[in-house]
Amino acid sequence: MRLSRHHRQWIYAIGGSLVGSGVAWLIAHYLLADASPFGETHHPSEPWWLRLHGAAVMAFLVVLGTILPGHVTRAWSLRKSRAQSVRRNIFTGILMLSLVAALALTGYALYYSGSEELRPYISTVHWVLGLATLAGFYQHRRGRLQRGSQRGPAKADRPLGGGATEGKEVGSWRPQPSQRPRAQEPSPGGALLKHHPRRHL
Repeated sequence: MRLSRHHRQWIYAIGGSLVGSGVAWLIAHYLLADASPFGETHHPSEPWWLRLHGAAVMAFLVVLGTILPGHVTRAWSLRKSRAQSVRRNIFTGILMLSLVAALALTGYALYYSGSEELRPYISTVHWVLGLATLAGFYQHRRGRLQRGSQRGPAKADRPLGGGATEGKEVGSWRPQPSQRPRAQEPSPGGALLKHHPRRHL
């Protein structure tokens, strides 16, 4: 169920550009807008942030499609697991998928709703959902890290032979007296039996 390192790096890079461009647009739109006699004017960087955001969305949808058949499907098959950490991670994953679906709908409405009166409200809902998705991803990632840290010590304390290690230091195994090799005993004549290598004719 765990993604490979390169797969995670792609998700972080594309997701980071998606969130970063959205946050940059918010800063440019709400904090850097200039007031004029005719009302507020948009910051010159806003269109560029929107273009970068749109390109990141397309790349993110491709990455999302790569995790649906493997990562999401295998996680869903574990939904009846008794482990609380697994159930919690599945819950945060479902929450994130729901938020991403809502982001896709509101993003579509921003471009094709055709209503300038509704556009500011749709925009607000869209970026609020985006920040909520970022918080959901943090919880999802945190749950995976906690589950991995719980498995780590258990694997480290487990002996290679599968026995208990209570009160014993790992790696300090010594053969039992019955397992120690017997010393060579002298033959009845008093001489030790020696092994001579077979000579080939």
